[in-house]
Amino acid sequence: FNLEDIKNFFPVPLHDKIIGMTGQALMSQHARYHEIKNYLKDHNKSLEDWRALDDTNFEFPENCENLILCSPNTGIQAKQINELEAWLKN
Repeated sequence: FNLEDIKNFFPVPLHDKIIGMTGQALMSQHARYHEIKNYLKDHNKSLEDWRALDDTNFEFPENCENLILCSPNTGIQAKQINELEAWLKN
């Protein structure tokens, strides 16, 4: 999916909060976590408080507070949207 397609999966108020997508996949422990950190570094983003919606917890360090875990079978559901909205309101 391209970035606009990804944004359209979410309610309109969240569209502007989605700032980008990671690039080349890495092959390492906690690869997706490191892909996100690389994206932030490569785009001069100094975000420390970010969230990722993902269905694979092994792609992130154990108890990673940046991860909003989704089911690989159902994807993003109301629970994850609620968690994301609660984080954005803080």
